[in-house]
Amino acid sequence: MPRVLFFDDYPKASENEALLDQLRWSGIQVATVITISEFEQAVRQTDYDAIILDVMVRIAGILYRYDNQSVVVSEEETGIEFLRRLRGGYYKERAKRHVEIPIFMRTANNARHMQALYQREGGQYVDPADNRKLARMILEQVTS
Repeated sequence: MPRVLFFDDYPKASENEALLDQLRWSGIQVATVITISEFEQAVRQTDYDAIILDVMVRIAGILYRYDNQSVVVSEEETGIEFLRRLRGGYYKERAKRHVEIPIFMRTANNARHMQALYQREGGQYVDPADNRKLARMILEQVTS
């Protein structure tokens, strides 16, 4: 069973829940993280077959709600920065693996104009409305 890490600052959004359901129905095991520290711990400790990154932009100091809890964002990062770190060997414990595994970029917002940037950095843009396609892409790339 392929193992995928899903990093999104708001995994309970309906489009993300639909994606997670589709991945699980397709036989893909999914680990979900919502903070930078959780993501960095996960990529250092576990070998995943693929990673899905949100093209997120969080502004430090902003207060938002998640699972009925108030969260103050203390860090400002974007998915493209994590893509660069993974491809650049930043997480030395598994650097070789991160250079090779499929990394998919998605967002609830339409970010097609960013597709060339993701590809140049070694990621793949995935239309957030096509969850079946993403599941197929993961299965094809992981099992080939």
